[in-house]
Amino acid sequence: MMGRILYGSLFLVLLPALLILWAHAAEPNVTLPAYGGPITGYSIAACGLALMLVAMQQLWRMGKGLPMNAFPPPNLVFIEWGERVARCLPPDRVEVRIAALAGDERRFEVAGLGPRSAQQVEALPERLQA
Repeated sequence: MMGRILYGSLFLVLLPALLILWAHAAEPNVTLPAYGGPITGYSIAACGLALMLVAMQQLWRMGKGLPMNAFPPPNLVFIEWGERVARCLPPDRVEVRIAALAGDERRFEVAGLGPRSAQQVEALPERLQA
């Protein structure tokens, strides 16, 4: 539990603080013209915030958690071209390989590479029937 709190505080406290410090340090070197007025800026910021909140809500609702974190959601997360980052993936995972056959035909090979994943793969035919 303490690990989760420290991990969360990294992104909720430390990272924003470092971004604020970086912005203050970069301010003298960055001269951009203002776009519109304060109302336009606040409107654009509000739209961006609303978009982020909707996206996070959908990820939470459909994925049962937010992706790309140290505590992954219980649902499946698919990584295309995973062999390129295989050393970064957990050892207990499900791999799906898709082979192109004649025409539009494809062959799917599913393998569980750990005890938990092997159980999930064994239960797959039963789950697909339901």
